[in-house]
Amino acid sequence: MSKLPFIRQLFWGNVAWSAHVFRALFGAGGRVGLSNMCHAMGVYKRQPHLRKVALSDVIPRGIEINLSHVTSENWQVTTYELASILSIVLARSPQCFFEFGTFDGRTSLNVLRNSPSTQVVSIDLPPGDVKLPDQKKVGNLIGEEFRGDDGRFTQLLGNSLRFDFTPFHGSVDVVFIDAGHSYACAIADSRSACRLIGERGGVIMWHDYATWPGVTQAVEEIQALTREKADMVWIEGTTLAVMMARPGVSLVE
Repeated sequence: MSKLPFIRQLFWGNVAWSAHVFRALFGAGGRVGLSNMCHAMGVYKRQPHLRKVALSDVIPRGIEINLSHVTSENWQVTTYELASILSIVLARSPQCFFEFGTFDGRTSLNVLRNSPSTQVVSIDLPPGDVKLPDQKKVGNLIGEEFRGDDGRFTQLLGNSLRFDFTPFHGSVDVVFIDAGHSYACAIADSRSACRLIGERGGVIMWHDYATWPGVTQAVEEIQALTREKADMVWIEGTTLAVMMARPGVSLVE
């Protein structure tokens, strides 16, 4: 019996598998599925330990949002993740929202449009230090889509590992972290985020929890440091870890 049909089937099966993995790794919509598959197969390097909850467990009913640029592209949060972020932001009515990792500005743009009383500050590497995918520029959607004249958006350019955040300490209500995904970057940004919210009892959200080992490790180390000062959960159907800090206490020294 000829082995050709079997070889052909094996070849195209491997091609299909490789394509699926590529989409999962680099496509915005596939990271959660790949993560779940790796956990089920026991091949993920670092098992996540945060308690998984539904979004409805952390926000009140009746929150309404309006999404801009609904369809997610490579390296962006998924549509449901974006909706989750905005819902948590609106539930908190923050005076200041701080983002680590502007990318093209899709998340900040949506915060600006949904929360008109919120100041938005976002940091990313200077254009000369990073080449964004798909020929994008740092914060390009903000400039193209947001025409507010009220000065509510501030773009910071610099390496968050060396940036002086002192002027913002204790003045931020909600932080979103989606910058460098190595452990060194994630833990540094996490500590900076804790100082940004100070004793305000704010919220910190991390993207790519349970899919990037460095991010996962950093998040869970912060959880261990702040266990008596904050609640931390993993939003079901997303790669978002969310910390809800208690007011009146400093999270880190």
